[in-house]
Amino acid sequence: MTDLFTYMKERIVLLNWAALAYALVCFAHGSFALNGHRLAESVGVLAFLILFRLYDDVANSKIDQHKPNRSYAFSTTAVNLKRYFYALYIGFTLLISFQDGLQAILLISFLFLSEISYYFLFPFRKIRLLLPLLKYPFAVLALGSHDAYAILGLFLIFMLIEYRDEDIISKITALPILITAYALCYFIDGVSQVSIIFLILSIAALLTTQKQTRYLLLFLYILTNTAF
Repeated sequence: MTDLFTYMKERIVLLNWAALAYALVCFAHGSFALNGHRLAESVGVLAFLILFRLYDDVANSKIDQHKPNRSYAFSTTAVNLKRYFYALYIGFTLLISFQDGLQAILLISFLFLSEISYYFLFPFRKIRLLLPLLKYPFAVLALGSHDAYAILGLFLIFMLIEYRDEDIISKITALPILITAYALCYFIDGVSQVSIIFLILSIAALLTTQKQTRYLLLFLYILTNTAF
C-alpha cells in the first residue's frame, strides 16, 4: 500500500479534484444546485476521476521517467499500482452496479475503450496526450447529459489546456479551438452578453504568459454552460 499512498501524495490534490468533480456534475445537469443526490454523484465522479488518473499515469509511466515526483515511473512501482487499479476498479464497478446497472456497463465499456486506445494510439504523441482527457466528457455523459455540442466543447477546452501545457500549439493556433468550443455552446443556448464577456475573458486568459490562468478557461466554460 505504500506505493499507492506515495502516488496519492504526489499526484492527487484532493480539494482540486473534488472541485472538478462537482463542476462536472453541475455541467452535466446545467445547474449549480446542491442536494444529497448531487453530492453523491460528485463523490462518485471524484472516485472515477482519481481511479482513471491512476490508470492514465501507469499507462504513461515509461515516458514520464524524466519528470520530477513520478514514483509510478519505476517499473516495479507501476506494476504494483496497476494491480491496485484493477482491484479498486472491480470494487468500484460492483458498487456502481448495485445502484445503476447502465452506469456499470458504461464504466466497463470505458475501460475497454481506454485499453484499445492506448494499445493502438500510444505511439502518436499528439493523440496520446488526448487519451487522459477522455474521462472528463465520459463522466458528463455517464451522468445523463445528452448535450453533445456542450460535451464536445468541454473536450476541446481540456484539449486546448493540455496542448498549451505541452507547447504543442501556439496561442494563436489555440484561439480557433477556443472560439469553436464557445460556438458549440452558443449553438444550443444562444448568444448572451454574459457569454460574450466570458469568451473575451477566456481569450485574455489564453493570451497571458501565466500557465495557471489557462485553467480559468475551464471554469469560465463550465460557468457559461451551467449558469446562463
